[in-house]
Amino acid sequence: MCLQLCLLFAIASQVRAVRKEYCRQTISRRRPWSGLRNSAGARRQIARHDQRHLEHQPSGRETHSAQRRGVAVKRPKSKGLRWWVIRLTTFVLLNSAPTEAAPKRAEPAARLEKRGPRAWDNYDSESASSLAETGVTRLLVHAVADASLAQWLPKVRDALAYAQAHSLPVNTPEEKDLWIAVYFDYLCYAMQRHPSAGSLVLFGLLCLLPELKGRMPRAARSLKSWTKLAVVSEGGPIPEEMVFLIGCEMIAQGHVIEGVWTLVQYDIYGREQDISQLQTDDLHCDGTQMALDLGVRSRGESTKTGANHGVVVRRGWVVALLVGMQRWATHCQQTKLFPISQEIFRRSWHKTCRRLAIEFAGSPHNIRHSGPSEDLSRQRSTLENVRRRGRWKVMESVQRYTKTFSLTRFRSKLPEVTTVRAKLVEKDVVSALFQALRTKKAQSSPHG
Repeated sequence: MCLQLCLLFAIASQVRAVRKEYCRQTISRRRPWSGLRNSAGARRQIARHDQRHLEHQPSGRETHSAQRRGVAVKRPKSKGLRWWVIRLTTFVLLNSAPTEAAPKRAEPAARLEKRGPRAWDNYDSESASSLAETGVTRLLVHAVADASLAQWLPKVRDALAYAQAHSLPVNTPEEKDLWIAVYFDYLCYAMQRHPSAGSLVLFGLLCLLPELKGRMPRAARSLKSWTKLAVVSEGGPIPEEMVFLIGCEMIAQGHVIEGVWTLVQYDIYGREQDISQLQTDDLHCDGTQMALDLGVRSRGESTKTGANHGVVVRRGWVVALLVGMQRWATHCQQTKLFPISQEIFRRSWHKTCRRLAIEFAGSPHNIRHSGPSEDLSRQRSTLENVRRRGRWKVMESVQRYTKTFSLTRFRSKLPEVTTVRAKLVEKDVVSALFQALRTKKAQSSPHG
């Protein structure tokens, strides 16, 4: 119940702030400054203001001559006080003995959690020398993430087992190139595997033997041909109104954290990894807008495209949701803004999509496709602004995430009831969030 109250209070505060600003702008348009001069009270207020700011301040020579004539003239107290503060500060700085600064304690280096965080503790010079004799060093091992190694190495092990079973030589670079090309034929035609299986094998082999980079033309060409033969499908965008409906439906069904996760991920063009790493200290608000830190290097975190990135939240009600989540996490003494795993979020996502009869929506990663496609389709942004907001390095990557035609195709598959509900939510998202947070299932959420 505490989480729901924090979110409701934050949204209500945002609504009050918007209404107050709207009323202020409306009054200023209806009653300009020139019109206020017609009232007697306004004239007196303007006169006092002008008299206060245009009042003559006597100079030092005028003050001295006036005092000789016996006229009492008040000297501004702020100047005398400021002069004594400057004299006292100068005296202290000139007469104080120089003190040696305390030596700063070296802070431990940031260690990425994805690349052997315990390697520093397990380092031994004797074991390092024995590894070097085989041509392996720790930095070579941790050149890639641990999760990538966990995917690549088993595939290379299977390829070695295939070479041993068929007595294929694997000594020279040319023999290794032919061995991988033959193994790709086996995976494509005999096992009917996806081309991604071949990519894992090739990446793993180049990670183990970096000297083979650029020396395996047969394997590279076989993989390219394999990609052309296979039917490869990519994720597509989800319409904006459907993302809002899915988020509100999650909240109404008691999955409050997952619902807010969905709405925040859509607003910032985020990945699941970006949202799962957010902490309460990553939110920065200057009174007009809010910015988020993504992939903080000092905590050993990173994103897919680098570290120490950031993004500005665009929608005011998303800012209110983040403020509510921050208050709830601080109240519960938690550092994580969304204290659930990505697996739990995906499970809730697919469950909600089945409830709305939109199983074809795909994985939650399609949310990252939705924001850029909708902004370009509705002419709210340009390609370059989309690239910068999405933290993509090259424009070629943006092209994969801006398939505006897929939005029309997605809407054509929607049931009529779902379409009507989505349009109602899009018309007034704030009211839909209020209604979702007040449901019994949302108030009985285990996170409340």
